[in-house]
Amino acid sequence: MDNVFIPPHNTIAPDTIAWFPPSIWLVLMLLCFLALLLYMGIALRRYRKYTRARREAYHTLVGLLRSSAPTAHANRLLKQVARTYYNQHVSSLHGTQWVTFWSIKLPTKKRAKHTAVLTELQNSLYQSVPQTLSIEQFETLKACMNLGLPKFSWITLRANTGDIQQSQQHIDPEQTFQAQKLTTQGARDE
Repeated sequence: MDNVFIPPHNTIAPDTIAWFPPSIWLVLMLLCFLALLLYMGIALRRYRKYTRARREAYHTLVGLLRSSAPTAHANRLLKQVARTYYNQHVSSLHGTQWVTFWSIKLPTKKRAKHTAVLTELQNSLYQSVPQTLSIEQFETLKACMNLGLPKFSWITLRANTGDIQQSQQHIDPEQTFQAQKLTTQGARDE
């Protein structure tokens, strides 16, 4: 009675279960996960490439503020950033056109304050004694770089830059007049 269970002589043992091929749902989930990882890698790489000029410009702007650089250097930096994110036609803008270009790009809540400072910055370029970059001008230039540049789309993996010529065609004289009016109001308020 030591051996209670005696296996029958003609039993067939089942084959071992193979790990491959897995179920179709597991394969689909694995492929979706790999596609998501690939998309995230490409998206992150493109985002870093897109924001590289903005980051470098911000670090340069901080260096200009620390070194008490003239406002002409800051204006040149802002023009380089605009040329990078929009197109070469931005280079020809100056004075009121330049201020109007940025005032349209900025949010309406902060537009009056920043337009006044941008006008002050433009006026300081033409003075005989070079003006140094102030904290208020630094904040305005930082706002132009953060809020005025086109946003990156995580769906299309690029920015909606648009064409500056098309943007200028949409600028009507009334908007230019309102931007100039906001500039004079900001100057009076100070």
